[in-house]
Amino acid sequence: MGHLHLLITDKTTIYICGGEPFPEERTIYWNFVASTKEFIEQAKEKWLAQTFEKIPGETEFVPLPEQIKKQ
Repeated sequence: MGHLHLLITDKTTIYICGGEPFPEERTIYWNFVASTKEFIEQAKEKWLAQTFEKIPGETEFVPLPEQIKKQ
């Protein structure tokens, strides 16, 4: 197994997560993780429609990766 090297500076926070693997496979797309590709597609549609709950103080819309490629 390879080694992981980290550069730690003042005020660095590290989160290490682990545990038993999920019994079913996970699908990952950009910032979305779901148990099915259909859920990912629904999340993409919801993201494009900007119907996710807003984060306080955030005003900028971040496009999906495929939208950035088209620009």
